[in-house]
Amino acid sequence: MDYLLLKEKEIILNAANNEQAFLELYEYYFPRVYNYVFARVGEKGASEDITSGVFEKIIAKISTYKPECGKFSTWLFTITHNMVMDYFRKSKKDAFILVDQLEEESSDQPSIEELMILEEDKKNLLMCLSLLSDRDRNIVSLKFWSQLSNQEIAEIVNESSNHIAVILYRSIKRLKTLILDQEAEEVRNAR
Repeated sequence: MDYLLLKEKEIILNAANNEQAFLELYEYYFPRVYNYVFARVGEKGASEDITSGVFEKIIAKISTYKPECGKFSTWLFTITHNMVMDYFRKSKKDAFILVDQLEEESSDQPSIEELMILEEDKKNLLMCLSLLSDRDRNIVSLKFWSQLSNQEIAEIVNESSNHIAVILYRSIKRLKTLILDQEAEEVRNAR
C-alpha cells in the first residue's frame, strides 16, 4: 500500500494549513490530474493551465473537503472534470481524447524503427478513440489516464459503477474492433 494512501486522511486534514502536507498531495496527484486533462484537451499549454487551476482551486477549497462525504480523489477529479468541461464551454472546442504523450523512462533507447511504429500506433489509436462518443472517451480517460476506480468514475459522472464497467467493456471492445479494422485496411491498401 502506498505510504500516501495510508496517511492520506491525516495529510488532507493538515493540507489546509501546512504547505508540506499540501505539497505531498500535489506531488502524488499532479501526474494523474495532468494526464487526465491532457488526454481530454490535447494541448500542452492548455493542459498545464487547467491543471494549475485545479490545484489553485484545491488550495482555496481544501478546508471545505469532508472525508465523510467521499474519497479525496473523487472530490479532486470532480473538480478537474468540471474545469475541463468549463474549458470546452469557454473555448467551444469538441472534447476528445488524445493518447498520453508521456513516455515511460527506460534505460534501453528504442530504435528509430520502433519509434516510428510507436508513433504510427499512437496515430491509429487517436483516430479510433475519436470515433467513440464523448461520454465513452471521458470514461476511458478517467480509467486509464487518471487511474481511477470504476466507483470513483461513477461518482464523478453520476452513474453506477456497474454501468461504468459495462461502458468500459464496450468501449474497449469497440476500440479493438476499430483498430483491427484499420490494420486490415492498411494491409489491403499496401497490396
